[in-house]
Amino acid sequence: MKFLKTHALWLALGASVVAGTSCSSQSPKPSQQAPAPRVDPSTLGTVTGKVASPVPGAVVTLAPREPASVSPPTAASPELDQIQMTFVPDTVLSQVGVPVSFRSSDTELHNINVRNSDTLAQEFNRSIIPGTSFEHAFEKAGFYDVRCDIHPAMTATIFVGTSPYAAVVGADGAFTIANVPPGSFTMTIYNGKDTQQQQVQVVAGVNTLPGAAS
Repeated sequence: MKFLKTHALWLALGASVVAGTSCSSQSPKPSQQAPAPRVDPSTLGTVTGKVASPVPGAVVTLAPREPASVSPPTAASPELDQIQMTFVPDTVLSQVGVPVSFRSSDTELHNINVRNSDTLAQEFNRSIIPGTSFEHAFEKAGFYDVRCDIHPAMTATIFVGTSPYAAVVGADGAFTIANVPPGSFTMTIYNGKDTQQQQVQVVAGVNTLPGAAS
């Protein structure tokens, strides 16, 4: 009888030890990350200006001179489509490391031949079947020439920058860059073979830059 009581006591103690070990071995729950601070749109600026004598495909960029007070916007994947034997749009803006979607909405078979405009180094050259698409991320900033070797009249330009604040200059020279945080920026104007820079201060609201380039 004494043996049974002792045995029962040891079983109870063993169960307590096992239960305690089981509880302590549970992995702690991962701490939840605090949500990113919400940006008040009223604190952001819109930069507008005009480039004199723009060439097709001219681009304006804004690069922060100091770390921005707010995180830059998440870059959406830009797209270059093929519609009725034409690249659409004819100028695509992207960022280093951001995938560009290449699509064919055409009924013709095309190829996409992409080369760096300065070095002429080939980025890639591949065919694309109608109704399909693929993605490619550029790892080097700069301009890239796009063409279809099957249809030589089909050309386009891709600009890959390091800043999310950029715009394609219109035929009238006008450009608009929205959702820019306040601060000091270096504005670069790529107008064909001509490149100009100037320092600009962005504040909340509309920032009109007279005589952005001459």
